[in-house]
Formats: sequence, C-alpha cells, structure tokens
Amino acid sequence: MTQNQHESLLERAKQRNLPLDTLIAETLLVEILNRQYSPGEWIREQEVADRFGVSRSPVREALRQVGRFGFVVVRPWRGAQVIELSVAETHHIFDLLEVVYGVTARQGATYLTPEDCDTLEAILAPAFKVAQGGSREAAIDAAFNFGRFIARRGPSRAGYDSLVQIGRLALWQNKLLMAESIDYFEQSVGILRVLLVSLRAGDAHAAETLARASVAFIRKAILEKVSALSTASMLAALPSSRAD
Repeated sequence: MTQNQHESLLERAKQRNLPLDTLIAETLLVEILNRQYSPGEWIREQEVADRFGVSRSPVREALRQVGRFGFVVVRPWRGAQVIELSVAETHHIFDLLEVVYGVTARQGATYLTPEDCDTLEAILAPAFKVAQGGSREAAIDAAFNFGRFIARRGPSRAGYDSLVQIGRLALWQNKLLMAESIDYFEQSVGILRVLLVSLRAGDAHAAETLARASVAFIRKAILEKVSALSTASMLAALPSSRAD
C-alpha cells in the first residue's frame, strides 16, 4: 500500500468514526464476498498488514471480526483460512436462512408501506433483466438486498443482524456456485415477484411461505453443486488404479 493509500485508509476511518480494525474487516469481508479469496485460501496477517500499511494488531482483530461473521477460521499466529464448502455447512446455513427469512417476510407483510413495496420492486430491477442479458451477479445481489431491506424496515435490530449475517454466507455460496441456466434465475426471481405481491397485499402467511420457498429453491441448486464438488474432490484424492 502506498503512503497515499495508507492516509486514505486512516481518513476513511476518521470520517466514519470507525477503528482501523473494523474498516479492515469490512474491506476483507467485501473481498471474500467478491470472490477475491477462494474457499480454503489463507489470509495472512503480515500480508494484510503490509497491504494496509498498519501493524499486525488491527489486522488480527479484523480477522477475528470476519471470523465472527462465519467466513474464516482464525489460526493463531498464522492468519485466517476461508471456510471450505461442504454439504453439511450448506444445509446448516440455508436451514437457518429459511427460518429467519420466513419470519422476516411474515412480519414485513404487517409493517411495509406501499412506498416500501415500490422500493422493493426497484431493488429487484437488476434481477428482472437477467433474461435480457443482464448481470447474474447483480441479480443475486438484488435478491439479497430485497430481503435486507425488509429486515431493515422492521422493528428488531437483532432480526436485521441475523438475516444479514446468515444471508451473506448464502450470498457468498450463491456467487461462488453461480448457476449457468437462465431458467434458474427466472424461477428464482419469479418467486420473489409473487412474494412482493403478497407483501403488498399484507398476506403474512403467503409471504412467509414464499420466502421459505425462495430459500429452498436456491438451497437445492447450491447443494447439487456442492455435492458434485465434494464427490469430485474425493475421487481426485483416491489413488489411481493401474493394471499389473
């Protein structure tokens, strides 16, 4: 990191009234979500410290913060390792997300205003464009931001934090294993379209059912890919057979 970049980091921390470790943690989290680090890859304390022009102490604390979000496992004196994808981990993440998103949508049907629903429709706009060649990554972000907006408008900070933390892990897996089929995106967005209709109508039961269905649809597609990757890895680890 150059002197100017270091000064910029310090200035941003000052402007936002944030400690350096929190700002570094935010940066690392965004980089992981943007797939600049792969599953299983190491994030070394010293390398990050050199990049940001800081000592290892704020980096160590930043990695602990990222660890609390569930994206890395911190290894003392070594750094942190980005979590590996696994069938069990995927099941756990999406089981939790289905419950939290379902509750969020059910409650959202009671407190969202017509103006809020108009905002939700605008948030989904990038997802509507996938069939016309729009960005698939932008569509995935839009689906995440759709749920986050509903939670943010709610009365519970804890509910918002839970949805965002679990949702980020699901978002990361969705981006890592992005579907190739346009049909996948059209069906996924189609569920969110109907969910929006139920939110506008104030139908709490339908909203919860559709939110859960949205998570279940994504989970099925991701689990298929994670399972295939796990099988391929196990096969690759087997000793090659040869005829005597």
